[in-house]
Amino acid sequence: MNRYSLFHITEFSYDGPVSESYNEVRLRPRQDDMQTCLSFHLATNPASQASAYQDPYGNWAHRFNVLPEHRHLRVTTDSVVLVHDPLPLPDDGMALRDLGERAEALDEFYDLLCATVYVPHLPAVRELAAEAERESGGSVAGFARAAASLVHETFRYEKGATHVQSSIEDALRTRAGVCQDFAHLLLAMLRMRGLPARYV
Repeated sequence: MNRYSLFHITEFSYDGPVSESYNEVRLRPRQDDMQTCLSFHLATNPASQASAYQDPYGNWAHRFNVLPEHRHLRVTTDSVVLVHDPLPLPDDGMALRDLGERAEALDEFYDLLCATVYVPHLPAVRELAAEAERESGGSVAGFARAAASLVHETFRYEKGATHVQSSIEDALRTRAGVCQDFAHLLLAMLRMRGLPARYV
């Protein structure tokens, strides 16, 4: 197990005075089988009082309002997280060939399988997925590992190669991108092979 102290700052500077600023952030580390959030503190400048709730995915969201006039807003969080040793991925889990037989069970995950604007199902992605399948050893876990390795080996990290509205088409064309692009590429590969996946 490892213990981490996390400090996060987000700052906004406005062109003119702003009042009645309504905000929602998701900055508290998750608590699950992999990690324990030992402490979390959120502060804003100008000061505000935050309220918290858990969204449908189990993430903590904090809402706060800054009503007085201001030109700058600073949001800081301070957390301590205990990260547990990861469980090894199973080598002998479900076979890829058995995915089709479980199609009815996957109906509830339709939203995590379908194409989106940012994660279109493209022929070039199908080619990458086929390559990952050849390297998978025939298992679902092997496919996921091979797909992640393929994205890492095939695409280079290049700041500015894409923008926040880019789809995977841009990264496929230039073979470059940033974290968001690589996550979207992996999502497309997994979804096209029938594995439910979402952006986290």
